Amino acid sequence: MRYRIKGLSPLITHNGAAEMDNRSPANIEEAEIASKRGKNRTEADEARLRELETLTSLWLDGSGAPTGPPAALRATITTGARKLKQGPQVREGLIVGRVEPFDDDTSLGTTD
Repeated sequence: MRYRIKGLSPLITHNGAAEMDNRSPANIEEAEIASKRGKNRTEADEARLRELETLTSLWLDGSGAPTGPPAALRATITTGARKLKQGPQVREGLIVGRVEPFDDDTSLGTTD
């Protein structure tokens, strides 16, 4: 079965593991810019640093589209089920095989 999940608030995702890859070209560039101190860092450096921090914090699929790991989606659903006292049932029966890339649906959070 396939399900489409549409939320009422923005989904916050953060890939902390990507920041630990010191060989990543984005992390190398980020470290070079961050090492500049005080007056040596320009506004363009600040803008590029923000861009790199955003790019390295996203979970991306093979094609570079934003997505999330299945384990994170499963944990989100089971945590919500626990609040409804249905955690054990959901935990036993829920399998998240893969997560499709996120679309940029700007209608989220609006009421019809």
